[in-house]
Amino acid sequence: MGVSVPAGVPDTGPFHHLASGLLWFPSQAPSSQHTFFQIGTLCGMALYNGYTVPFPFPRTLYKKLLGLEPDLGDLEELLPAAGRSLQRILDEECDQVLESLDMDFTIMEEGGSMVPVELKENGANIPVTKYNRKEFVDLYVNYVLNKSIQKPFEDFMQGFLRGCPAKQWKIFLPAELQIVIQGHTEFDWNLLEKNVKYIHYKELDQTIRNFWAVFHKLPEEKKKMFLAFLSGSDRIPACEMERFSFYIVDPQAENPDDCAPEPVPRFLLAVPSRHSHRRPRCEGLDFLVAVVVAAEPAAGRIHDLRKIKKMLCWGYSSFGQPGIGSNFQVIVPEPQVYGFIHDRNVKEVACGGNHSVFLLEDGEVYTCGLNTKGQLGHDCEGSKPEQIGALAGQHIVHVACGESHSLALSDQGQLFSWGAGSDGQLGLTTIEDAVTVPRLIKKLNQQTILQVSCGNWHCLALATDGQFFTWGQNSYGQLGLGAVFGWGKNSSGQLGLSDERDRESPCHVKLLRSQKVVYISCGEEHTAVLTKSGGVFTFGAGSCGQLGHDSMNDEVNPRRVLELMGSEVSQIACGRHHTLAFVPSSGMIYAFGCGTRGQLGTGHTCNVKCPSPVKGHWAAHNGQLSGKPDACKYHIVKHIFSGGDQTFVLCSKYENSLPADDFRTINETRYTSLINDETIDVWRQKLLEKNSSNSVNNVVQILSSAACWNGSFLEKKIDEHFKTSPKIPGIDLNSTRVLFEKLMKSQHSVLLDQILKSFESFLIPQLSSSPPDVEAMRIYLILPEFPPFQDSKYYITLTLPLAMAILRLDTNPSKVLDNWWSQVCPRYFLRLVDLYKGAVVYLLSGRKTLLIPVLFSSYITAALKLLEKLHKVNQKVKHVEYDKFYIPEISSLVDIQEDYLMWFLHQAGMKVRPSIMQDAVTLCSYPFIFDAQAKTKMLQTDAELQMQVAINGANLQNVFMLLTLEPLLARSPFLVLHVRRSNLVGDALRELSIHSDIDLKKPLKVIFDGEEAVDAGGVTKEFFLLLLKELLNPIYGMFTYYPESNLLWFSDTCFVEHNWFHLIGIVCGLAIYNFTVVDLHFPLALYKKLLNVKPCLEDLKELSPTEGRSLQQLLDYTGEDVEETFCLNFTICRESYGVTEQKNLIEDGDKILVHKDNRKEFVEAYINYIFNLSIHEWYTAFSTGFLKVCGGKVLELFQPTELRAMIVGNSNYNWEELEESAVYKGDYTATHPTVRMFWETFHAFPLEKKKKFLLFLTGSDRIPIYGMSSLRIVIQSTTSGEQYLPVAHTCYNLLDLPKYSSKEILSARLVQAIDHYEGFSLA
Repeated sequence: MGVSVPAGVPDTGPFHHLASGLLWFPSQAPSSQHTFFQIGTLCGMALYNGYTVPFPFPRTLYKKLLGLEPDLGDLEELLPAAGRSLQRILDEECDQVLESLDMDFTIMEEGGSMVPVELKENGANIPVTKYNRKEFVDLYVNYVLNKSIQKPFEDFMQGFLRGCPAKQWKIFLPAELQIVIQGHTEFDWNLLEKNVKYIHYKELDQTIRNFWAVFHKLPEEKKKMFLAFLSGSDRIPACEMERFSFYIVDPQAENPDDCAPEPVPRFLLAVPSRHSHRRPRCEGLDFLVAVVVAAEPAAGRIHDLRKIKKMLCWGYSSFGQPGIGSNFQVIVPEPQVYGFIHDRNVKEVACGGNHSVFLLEDGEVYTCGLNTKGQLGHDCEGSKPEQIGALAGQHIVHVACGESHSLALSDQGQLFSWGAGSDGQLGLTTIEDAVTVPRLIKKLNQQTILQVSCGNWHCLALATDGQFFTWGQNSYGQLGLGAVFGWGKNSSGQLGLSDERDRESPCHVKLLRSQKVVYISCGEEHTAVLTKSGGVFTFGAGSCGQLGHDSMNDEVNPRRVLELMGSEVSQIACGRHHTLAFVPSSGMIYAFGCGTRGQLGTGHTCNVKCPSPVKGHWAAHNGQLSGKPDACKYHIVKHIFSGGDQTFVLCSKYENSLPADDFRTINETRYTSLINDETIDVWRQKLLEKNSSNSVNNVVQILSSAACWNGSFLEKKIDEHFKTSPKIPGIDLNSTRVLFEKLMKSQHSVLLDQILKSFESFLIPQLSSSPPDVEAMRIYLILPEFPPFQDSKYYITLTLPLAMAILRLDTNPSKVLDNWWSQVCPRYFLRLVDLYKGAVVYLLSGRKTLLIPVLFSSYITAALKLLEKLHKVNQKVKHVEYDKFYIPEISSLVDIQEDYLMWFLHQAGMKVRPSIMQDAVTLCSYPFIFDAQAKTKMLQTDAELQMQVAINGANLQNVFMLLTLEPLLARSPFLVLHVRRSNLVGDALRELSIHSDIDLKKPLKVIFDGEEAVDAGGVTKEFFLLLLKELLNPIYGMFTYYPESNLLWFSDTCFVEHNWFHLIGIVCGLAIYNFTVVDLHFPLALYKKLLNVKPCLEDLKELSPTEGRSLQQLLDYTGEDVEETFCLNFTICRESYGVTEQKNLIEDGDKILVHKDNRKEFVEAYINYIFNLSIHEWYTAFSTGFLKVCGGKVLELFQPTELRAMIVGNSNYNWEELEESAVYKGDYTATHPTVRMFWETFHAFPLEKKKKFLLFLTGSDRIPIYGMSSLRIVIQSTTSGEQYLPVAHTCYNLLDLPKYSSKEILSARLVQAIDHYEGFSLA
């Protein structure tokens, strides 16, 4: 069973009159196919001319007009019952209830054939269930509001577009468009009375009082009928009642009582007076007729649909450049009405030296005047404006003129130039005398340009964040380079670059960066800029007073016009040698500069060097005119234009005034296209419809434009984007993430595909290595936020090409990006690091199947070099810990030994030709990606290389000695040390002193006199353990023991010889070199010093927590009385052999008190003394010995914490891992009863006993850097009886374990063996 569509109330009109009181299209259109086209045309004409229509359409219609999809809420407005029923279907939780409704995917249309219409193929056989009900509702809504009325709506739409050719209505929201066309239905009758104006009446006249007394007693419907009687509609236009007004006039009837009130066109109500005396008639009554002024819902949009009633101009016209014919006088010293505006809807005017450019609201461009340099952009010349055909395919939003050249800015942010180019004023980087067809300025492609302005031979461009570009002749400094860009002639400093050198391409004006510049204007050789606060700065030539500084001097640096301070200027305009400024608070237009051709509009033809009022009656809005008897004489200023020796002012009369433009307020819809929630919804609809290749191409062009992306996510808080600089990106990355998250939703899949194609094919490949300014670099912060960049299937097409683009950047922009990365939040930075770590793993995982070797090499290099760039940034700002750069997977994906060998040979200057499948890239060149285990593997590889070299050298020498019959001089390939346990330190010193540095590189073998053990590693481990335990014993005074931290540090005072410290260094180096873990209780500071990292306060806190906390308290103290509270001077007290001494931290430290201003210096001196000054001799001897064995570049790969873990191991015990990695021999397996008893006994031991067992079995109680599993202990059965103890072979980590009969016996024997462990035996 299907669901029926409620029928409309029968009527004879073309629309259905529904029970909701609304009109809607019939599913079966009337016989006349032109009906809906005609109604659409009528509605479009009403919108275009500012009238309302009496059709009660639902909001759905306006959604469809704007290309938006209707939804269930729209159906509920049109058909409440059907809408509520569908909502209940969606909300129903019970499956049985849905089944009882017996619905299928059909719909019944009443009033027709009553044949069910299937909503989808075979819909009559598809029941509606809990799982497909949403699809059913969507199809139902689509059928009623789209599919069933497709033909009548298309006819209506075509008519509407014909009646309203202006495109700006598409910027409305549906609710706003509905109000503009249909008007409001909420009335405030008291406000209506308040807004009425009277002619020949006064508000308190008895007739007026009687009128309102009667009116307010009328019922609501009668009042609405009065509204229709007066204005033709019972609705209030879009401006609402606050702006709705009409006039009541006394018709001066002879017999007032015989006359009825009657409406007069234009909302004038003639009400006969009931008084005997007559009032004089007002002259010029037609100017007092009140027109309902359209208000500006949605930020002043509606005025774009209305024609400005007047345009005034004044100045010089010798070549017909104002476009008004040859009868126009040559010099016009006062404002006069101009005619072109009545024929076309003009948006902007630009004036050149002898030509003018007119920009229409629909984006078309017309020009007229002189055409000697191609400045008109077409072949015609004269006073009649002609369209520029070359720009017909572009929607132009802004135009500007120089002496003989012109500029046009498109809605895509592209800037075109044409005309004279001999001074570089076209910004094309080439010098051409004349360019007759508009060309694209490619250097500004990555900028989001808001406005452009031209002087005679130079140009300036304003970007979204308040920065300028300038180019052209600079003989006066007119390029004004600051937070602005300029180019061209600069002969008078008009570029603001502090010089007078011409510029052929855009240059940055840094002196204006901090002023929040929002608008610029250029004269022939001078420039004016407007700031957000309403200030005016001028610079360049001042010989005619055009700078307004009460002088005729030139200015090569921007200087504020002091005469205008105290007033907020909202508009500025420059002519050839004159300047205009509009002050809205007073409604005054000021002019200064050259006036010899009447261009100042003051009524005189002399020069003026200070701002002077333009002649005429001017106002910013009609509120300034309330109560003025001569209000009808005033012009409400809309927009001022100037160029050459001409000036234009768009304005309106009092009775239909529009608000004056404020150049400080950026209307984003009128400038370059931005990417936001609204635009992506519109683009999505365009891509889905595919009804116009041009519209699709426009979307592609915007998505491929770095300029549009760069300007779409500006940080608006506290005007932060005005501060954009090499250190501040001025971007809101959070809004970027929000938009990208929206794009990832399924409904935007088509648009998402187009974005991916645009990025891959156009945007990323076109990124320049030398962006024109920092603003153009925001794209490098924006793109990594796009989620597909994190998807491995886009690594090759998006992620890695972006890395290559970043690495191509020149030095300065590359530094800017580093600075910006330093400013981003740590989460963003970490995502960027993880992104390219993921790319490296992806490439390494698929290198043999993914890419040919050449491509692999370039891609892996790009990813690694970008990580290297990020790592350098992180070293400065510490966004993340260093281990966040580790790529643990490398150990399993790469042969680290082979990679290190290749790197080693390359470092040695040896050229190695890689095989066809071998990478030309060595990962060891990027050590920050290796974790500690991988670095240890590299160090061990290095040690094995050096050992092999030493062995080969010894063997070669031995062969030579045998050939010379001197076998006694043969040398061992090993470093063999013979030591006695009773004199371990002395023997070790003796043995090591007789060996050369080369011998130290040989593999180590230790022989304990009188013991049977053969050194396979275990004896060496014990040798290191016992020797270091002896050497580090505090009784020798070499090291100070800190009981609070259980750590050792070099003593201040020591009486042993330096070679003892040298020996300890060698022993520690040998331990690393021979892959042996030793137990050194040194703080991290030692490993920092070995790696040339400066110790800090945190290191002192580790060594001596009490001292560290005390110094921290000193730094954190907030009071001013540091001296009195802490009573410190620059000294330190140290105890040596029971005697306390006071040491100066700096020269004369005992005479310098610690106070608030020098306490940081004191703390640094204190730390420096403990870790450097006091132990310099001993540490130098130690490090010399250490680096003699274990030096070289490979050690520099380590972080201090990694080096410590490699030398002493770590204490991250995982006893279960030890058991899991154990190997069994003989009769033993993991399930053997003796083995199970052993592990049960072992796991029951306390921690100290477990560590003793580790020492007993392996020779060390520390864990190697590779983890517990790397020990791989071996447990084997023996034939010995249970009266024997377990025996450890530390060389092999091997435990001989007899088969004990009980857990108690096993535990007793094992504890006894552990506690009595001292030496080695092969028993």
